Amino acid sequence: MAYGPYRNSLDDINFYLPDDQRRIFSREKITRMEGFCAEVVFDEDIVSKYLSPVTGDFWFSLKPGGYHIQKLVAGYDQPLNRLDYLLLDAFTAVEPVLQVSIAYFDGDEKEFRQFEHVNGRRYMGLRGLGEMIGRLKPLNIPESRRTYGDRFEKVYDFLKERGPLTELAIKRVFANFWLSDFSWDIDLFTITEDERIVALEVKHKYPSQYPSFGLNAGLKYLLDFLREKINVETVHVVLQKPDTGTPAIDLLTKKEWIEETEWKYTLIENDKLVRAREGAPKETSYGEDMLQGYFHIPLKYWKVLKMMNEDSANVRERLLEGIR
Repeated sequence: MAYGPYRNSLDDINFYLPDDQRRIFSREKITRMEGFCAEVVFDEDIVSKYLSPVTGDFWFSLKPGGYHIQKLVAGYDQPLNRLDYLLLDAFTAVEPVLQVSIAYFDGDEKEFRQFEHVNGRRYMGLRGLGEMIGRLKPLNIPESRRTYGDRFEKVYDFLKERGPLTELAIKRVFANFWLSDFSWDIDLFTITEDERIVALEVKHKYPSQYPSFGLNAGLKYLLDFLREKINVETVHVVLQKPDTGTPAIDLLTKKEWIEETEWKYTLIENDKLVRAREGAPKETSYGEDMLQGYFHIPLKYWKVLKMMNEDSANVRERLLEGIR
């Protein structure tokens, strides 16, 4: 599908225009785009009903000597909340952390601006962040060679109807042109009544033949860092695919599949993990062709949370039941 004359400068991109949104998203693997759809479903089906407060968009880039941690803010109208500040302050106090910063997209100047966070500092709006330490304005956004046809359009229409497309497009430019290859984000953080911060990692998966759900090695080591350094445990939530041969977007939108789809969860603990002998499938990797190591989490450790799109009692309590 053609999207009109190709424009490769960020100055020429309008994040609100469908053609420009499609151009940005066409650089993504289709499985990753379907993963964004699953995150929208998680927000609608669980977060908005059962989890509060929450935050997200924390990125962890592994560099020689430690992590560079960035909180991404996609626009001026997204103020930092108390949970953001608890995390930013906690990260500044531990090693190995090379830098903790806030990055936001300046829509007027069409660039990302980066500011180092100082422990204890609070900001009166994003323009009061202090001295800028970095800026990124991609001058060349390469044209994607991918063509996805109907499947891509289904995903785009889903996100257009149910997700914040403009915000997601900004986030993908940030991830693809600012971050290093060895970078991971945490889908969500929440906090318990007794002030324990908890990470949540969300995926849409079909069990492997092991049988298990997999956890990529890089993410596993990041979750170890969160646990060991700032006492943050991680609950892994999976929307279990009822079929392995059907595109994920159809599993999320067709009634016959939705009725068979379960949310499952487990607390990530090292004694549950079994190192796989083979590498993770390429479609699950962050980079184009990187073959990553991964760990099995056997199905015996997973519990059913609820059926997709059905209300259930005590969802928050069950998700956080293992946090001590």
